[in-house]
Amino acid sequence: MENKFKNIFWGVILLTLGLVLALKNFGVIHFSWRALLQLWPILLILWGISVLPVKASLKLVLALCVAALSVVLVYYKSPQYENRPFWQWNTDTEWTDEDWTPQEQVLTEPMDSNVKFVKFKLEAGAGKFSVADTTTALIYFHKSGNIGPYALESFDDDKGRTLHINMEGGDVNLGQVKNDVHIKLNSEPIWDVEINAGAAEMNLDLTPFKVRSFKLASGAASAELKLGASIDTTQVKIEMGAASVKVMVPKDAGCQVKSESFLSSRKLDGFDKIKSDLYQTPGFDKATRKVIIDLKAAASDFKVERY
Repeated sequence: MENKFKNIFWGVILLTLGLVLALKNFGVIHFSWRALLQLWPILLILWGISVLPVKASLKLVLALCVAALSVVLVYYKSPQYENRPFWQWNTDTEWTDEDWTPQEQVLTEPMDSNVKFVKFKLEAGAGKFSVADTTTALIYFHKSGNIGPYALESFDDDKGRTLHINMEGGDVNLGQVKNDVHIKLNSEPIWDVEINAGAAEMNLDLTPFKVRSFKLASGAASAELKLGASIDTTQVKIEMGAASVKVMVPKDAGCQVKSESFLSSRKLDGFDKIKSDLYQTPGFDKATRKVIIDLKAAASDFKVERY
């Protein structure tokens, strides 16, 4: 009975999305995809409902309530939708590069040779994000767009240095969101990286760095992560909703994937299935360097590629 209601629970979500797309294609309703992307946290809420230890029928009711609430939030809280009929969501505005003025921002933290361990936490939000290249500073952050500004908080404790970059706020035109972020890190310390992303596109090349742990929590995101083998063990934790993630690991490193996913696709070429939702590369137990991936996903596409 539980499985039956679970299928109904996710079936309602997929049918609703399909119905909205069909009505849009036939011109019955109009809406902005950019505005809908701002509702990505709803996916995490629905995912949370799906794993609650309550009756499946109650999960279905909660999911329908959340869906209805999201519609109300879009209609009443988005300035460009005020004083408009419910069925006229789209402004049909043609946006050009002249409609917004890019704002440049640079954040840096000087290198300290006494710092051996760094925890870097990024509240990414929406936009395009890349981590690549090294810097003589501890961190270099460059942003171009109309989102922000960002703020950098730095402090030390008995575990090392913590760097926290998050958005301070600011006015954003929902019809034209631009946020291009490029980050450089120093290759000397050992890094623990944590990224919380919304509707984001991420290209993260961490091969030059000693990454002890990496955590990604994303909603409607697309991410490509490339890891090196400069540390014995790298722990990777990925929690995602409607996302597409590709992780690249070195061939000379053993890799393990533990997966808890629903309505998701996995591509794990070269892995052996050890048991339900547990996969390992041949010789994992004897490998001197290891990448351990813990995946929790819903309605997503996940791939591990060895290079």
